[in-house]
Amino acid sequence: EDPFFGASEVYHDVVEATLRLTPIAKNQKNGVLNITYQGCWEGGICYPLLKTSLTLSGL
Repeated sequence: EDPFFGASEVYHDVVEATLRLTPIAKNQKNGVLNITYQGCWEGGICYPLLKTSLTLSGL
């Protein structure tokens, strides 16, 4: 349990997720997936949050 964030899920190495995406508008063909993540050392130090965006096409 993290003293600042409380109970947190910890993933080691690779994490995979499956997302089901649907367009908001009928003519929408592209979208953006915003991802925020953070790495932590098991000794108790966490690095700053990292943010990245992926452009999705062919929705």
